[in-house]
Amino acid sequence: MEDTSIGRSFRSSFRVNSNTGSLREDNEDEIELQYWAALERLPTYEKIKTSLFDHNNGDEQKKMVVDVTTLGALERHLFVEKLITQIEEDNRRLLMKIKERIDRVGLQLPNVEVRYKNLCVEAECVVIHGKPVPSLWSPFQRAISGLMNIGPCKSEMTKIKIIKGVSGTVKPSRLTLLLGPPGCGKTTLLQALAGKQSESLKAIVKKDQKQYWYHEDQPYSYIPVNEFADKFREFHVGLQLEQELSTPCLRTERDKNALSFNIHSVRIWELFKACLAREWLLMKRNSFVYVFKSAQLVVIALITMTVFLRSRMKISVNGGNTYVGVILYTILRLGLNGVVELVMTAAKLPVFYKQRDFYFYPAWTYAIPIIILKIPISLLESFLWTLLTYYVIGFSPEIQRFFGQFFVLFIVHQVPLSMLRLVASIVRYPPIASIVGMFCLMVILLFGGLVIPRASLPGWLRWGFWATPVSYAQIAISLNEFLAPRWQKVSSSNTTIGDQVLNQYDINYNHNFYWISIGALVGFWVIYNSGFIFALRFFNPLGRSQTITSHEKFLRLEGRDILDNHSQTTVLESETKGMILPFEPLAISFENVQYYVDAPQEFVAEVLKLIELDEIKDALLLWSGMMSINLDLKRGGNKRFLKTTAYGHFGRDDPDFTWEVVKSLKWEKPQS
Repeated sequence: MEDTSIGRSFRSSFRVNSNTGSLREDNEDEIELQYWAALERLPTYEKIKTSLFDHNNGDEQKKMVVDVTTLGALERHLFVEKLITQIEEDNRRLLMKIKERIDRVGLQLPNVEVRYKNLCVEAECVVIHGKPVPSLWSPFQRAISGLMNIGPCKSEMTKIKIIKGVSGTVKPSRLTLLLGPPGCGKTTLLQALAGKQSESLKAIVKKDQKQYWYHEDQPYSYIPVNEFADKFREFHVGLQLEQELSTPCLRTERDKNALSFNIHSVRIWELFKACLAREWLLMKRNSFVYVFKSAQLVVIALITMTVFLRSRMKISVNGGNTYVGVILYTILRLGLNGVVELVMTAAKLPVFYKQRDFYFYPAWTYAIPIIILKIPISLLESFLWTLLTYYVIGFSPEIQRFFGQFFVLFIVHQVPLSMLRLVASIVRYPPIASIVGMFCLMVILLFGGLVIPRASLPGWLRWGFWATPVSYAQIAISLNEFLAPRWQKVSSSNTTIGDQVLNQYDINYNHNFYWISIGALVGFWVIYNSGFIFALRFFNPLGRSQTITSHEKFLRLEGRDILDNHSQTTVLESETKGMILPFEPLAISFENVQYYVDAPQEFVAEVLKLIELDEIKDALLLWSGMMSINLDLKRGGNKRFLKTTAYGHFGRDDPDFTWEVVKSLKWEKPQS
């Protein structure tokens, strides 16, 4: 009853003739608007499954309102195809309507005209007096010969002009085309105009102009770039350009509105929230890594607490040494659990540099979310380790000492993460960053008392103990444990057991040094994170190596050819480098090329489960099964295909070659 009333109210909302649901009016636009207005008045459930169709009835085209859920397979296929093919046209119509509205009210949009005159770009280059053959010894040899200016391969730094004295103007509301052969400086020009010129430019070489030589009846001769520039300035286009550039540009208030004087188009707080949401999304996508790390830590904690059961731990000097070993292993375990952060940070740097250079966001809005969102992970992993191992191993039972160790382990987990992020942002090359990161961890563990106790270090290396965060972590956890009441028993040497253990490792301080160590660890965390933000702000992605060229090639680039300094010389065929093709290269153009591959039936069956539209299912069945059925490809097994390997099959009239005959494919239900 409800569906009938909805359909009746819909049909009564506009006049229809017979059962076609179309209107016959002179103004088709008004008719279509009436249809769409009627569709908007429908209930939501009916509106989402109702659409307006073009229906051709002979020479007459009508509009028809159709429930898309009642369409057949062919109609659904045409409907989806029309939606896909009309996307670009809809965009064009939208832009044209916006333009018409702007022109109708006489509104002039702000525009910008770019002018540049005598633009020059230079690149540094190493000129070698000799053969610039790359080898492992070459950099050291160039460094030594450069300092002493001796040797068979003397080098010097010079500058090569990539762009010299270029002038032009880019008009607003026009499409400007920049043409030129590869390596002529097109990208360099655009980067210079945008103020994004890279500091590591690749110096260019003299390109072979012969492929661009127009006069086939005349022998080719090399034309220097300076001569090209002079001819262009004498040309009427060059003279007109010079006249335009000499005319001062009119600056108005409207032109100022076309430029943005803010570095970032969005408020900083909004950028920070966007970066925070993006980092959270990346963490969710990489959730397997964090879950695996936490599960791995739990397994290692279970193994650790079974190895060091409290029933085996004694309150004695030897037992204290065992506790110190457990403390150092705990620091090592939590510190190494953040090594994956180095790899993940280095992998994300290329995308960050591109977005930073395009002023998507400042560096600190990218770095701070990374720092903040890793804090819950450190809290979770340090709490899991402390919860599983503290009482089972047999540390001091006071609850305040439990949380004291947990707090130190939380900071211990954060400090290596910050340090490895800093290493990744400075080195910027993942393989080398991994090596440098492992080396830094090894040095920290070496001087931090894990490998060599402080008492065993030479006097001139004692400073290394205080320069590593592991030392302060060891002091804080050791003081938290060995200053507990149960370690205050006086031994025969008239000192407490806890003091004897601390004296063995030369870390016997009062309880206040626990908070001093906490402050030192927080200081390391701040320094590492500040360095991370600083590196993201001021460091650039690794560029290409410096260009090296021979002295002879440099003279040619400067237009001072050794053979002939002033005259144009005809380029001989022997000077042409590269491979000479034994045939005339041809250009072939393609349009609407389609290529189909038969897919296995198992693959198609899995894909069909994920597809809801029947027309797409039919198309997949046609590709995968109907060719085989219509062409009877399975007949005769593989014997029929032996002929193709022996004689070929193109253009043969063999009846086994069913694919040689043009045939319209039809859908048939595949046999199960």
